[in-house]
Amino acid sequence: MKNLNDKEWEAVATCSLALVKSAAAGFISGMAASSSGILSVAAIKSIVEATEAAGDGVVALERVGACCNDCLLTYMDVYDSTDNMHF
Repeated sequence: MKNLNDKEWEAVATCSLALVKSAAAGFISGMAASSSGILSVAAIKSIVEATEAAGDGVVALERVGACCNDCLLTYMDVYDSTDNMHF
């Protein structure tokens, strides 16, 4: 999770808070809509393109999207490994 936070701040420094917020909203929506919550490379690129980011901002936002996937996979690994689930 710290890596995601670091990448988000790098993206804010590279582009703007507004673009990062727009991309984050797209990533969250896409993760909710896609199977298993994982975004494809094409989905990440499409969301970043929709923010109209340019240059280094594109790279920074794509890294945020990749970190979102990593965080979700790590969360699911922990969730699936626990025997202490209460629903």
